[in-house]
Amino acid sequence: MVVSPPTGSIKSLVDIQRGYRETYELARAKGIRGGVAIFHGFRVADAAKDAYDAAVKSGEWLPERDGKLWRWVRQQDASWRDLTYWSPHYHLIGLARDVGWSDADEQEGWILRRIRSLDRFSPNIDSGYEDMIGLSMYLLSHSTFETTASKHSIRWFGELSTNQFSPESELDAGLYDLIATRARELAGTAQGTESDTGGSGPNEEQSECCTEGCSGDFAPIWEAGAALSDPRFCDSIASETESLLNAAFQWAIGDRPPPDDQLFPKTRTEAREILRELAAGT
Repeated sequence: MVVSPPTGSIKSLVDIQRGYRETYELARAKGIRGGVAIFHGFRVADAAKDAYDAAVKSGEWLPERDGKLWRWVRQQDASWRDLTYWSPHYHLIGLARDVGWSDADEQEGWILRRIRSLDRFSPNIDSGYEDMIGLSMYLLSHSTFETTASKHSIRWFGELSTNQFSPESELDAGLYDLIATRARELAGTAQGTESDTGGSGPNEEQSECCTEGCSGDFAPIWEAGAALSDPRFCDSIASETESLLNAAFQWAIGDRPPPDDQLFPKTRTEAREILRELAAGT
C-alpha cells in the first residue's frame, strides 16, 4: 500500500515523523491491523528516466549487469538531487483481510492506495519468502532517511509493533529457526545477485505457466522493470504484450494506478480489462 500526504504538507523531519503517525491512523481506520512502514521522499524526474532509457537502449547501461534505475541514478556524476524531485509518500506492507475505501476529502488530503497482495506465506514454500524479499529490497533500494537522526527508517506499527509482537515468543523454536534460516538463505541469494550482477536474475524455481499454449514461467512482477529495459527481451515479445507488461509493472509499483472506482477488481476478468485500459492509456 502507498499512503500519500497532501501536497506541500511534508517539508521537514518533524513533518515526516508526524506523517508516520497520520499513516498509522489512516491504515488502522482502513482495516490494516499492523505491518511495516518505509518512507520514500523522492521520485526520479522524467528527464532522468529518459536519460536512463537512452543509456539502456544504447547498451551503455545494461540493467542485468549494472543494476536498475535507482542504481543508475546513484552512479551518475550529477548530484542525485538534480535527477530526482521531492514527492514524499509512505509504503506499507501490512496485515488486512480487506482494505477500506480511501477518500482524500474525508481524510484532510491524505490518501491510501492498495497496490496488491503478497503471495500466501507458508514456511516450506519459497515463493512466499521470495515475494516478500523482492518487495522489501525494492522499497529499501531508495528509502529516505536522515543519517544523523536517531529514528529508525523502518517502522513497525499496530499488531506488529515491537512492543506488541515478538516472533521468538509467538513461534516455537523449531519453526522460528526454519523461517529465519530460509529467509536468510533466500535474502542472501538475492543480495548476492544484486551485488554481483546489478539486478535480480531469473528465479530458477519459478512455476510454469498453466495457460494453455504457453510454455513460459511465472516471475515476480518486480522483475519486469529489468526485463522491459532490455531491448532484446522487448524485441522477443509482441508490442501488445510489452504494453500490458509495462502497465502491470507500473500498476504494481504505484506509478500508474487505475481510477479510484477500479482499484479493487473482484474477478480476474475485471482485472484484465482494467489492465488493458491502463495499457491503452485510457
